[in-house]
Amino acid sequence: MVDGSKSASDVAELLRRIAARDRPAFDALYQATAPHLYAIALRILKSSVDAEEAVQETYLKIWTKGHLFEEQGVSANAWLTSIARNTAIDKARRRSRTERHGELKDDLLVDDAPDPEALAARSSEAAAVRACLEELPTDRRALLRQAFFEGLSYPEIAERTETALSTVKSRIRRSLKVLGRCLDGAPPEKTAPNDAAPDGSIPEDDEGGAS
Repeated sequence: MVDGSKSASDVAELLRRIAARDRPAFDALYQATAPHLYAIALRILKSSVDAEEAVQETYLKIWTKGHLFEEQGVSANAWLTSIARNTAIDKARRRSRTERHGELKDDLLVDDAPDPEALAARSSEAAAVRACLEELPTDRRALLRQAFFEGLSYPEIAERTETALSTVKSRIRRSLKVLGRCLDGAPPEKTAPNDAAPDGSIPEDDEGGAS
């Protein structure tokens, strides 16, 4: 379920670091696992929009509940897959009740339906992610969607957007930092426009310049 650069033990270590609120570890985790988790959600929900929302919920749960990983006694891959699958199933149930049609196959309905309090909490979590994403500039939000939900690699994003690879990496890294602060309820950091540092210079990791 991980890309070729990350082993199962690598993913487990990233989860341990995420439990300590390590945002670079979160960045690395989604790069390694987002395509697989998105595929799980899409297979269950049959809708790219719903799958994107389910993946948003999934990664929010990973960020906020990473400390529970080692308590479960399962592999990192199994833990991530379970979160993604259960989140997608819960979303499919909610959608089915709302639309009053489109029954799920029996082999997907493996858990009892969550109680209203749990549903409300999950809805609130998803709303928080959407709200925080909306705080990002349109181009930064697009970068995260391409990386998270379309499963594109950094080089693929750079080619599609005709942007230097180093710029893509730094923009995604900074966008994740802003997203994380928002989800933690912290005030946004003041940043200069157009990827400039406070003194007006371009950060070193933007070797190709802003575009």
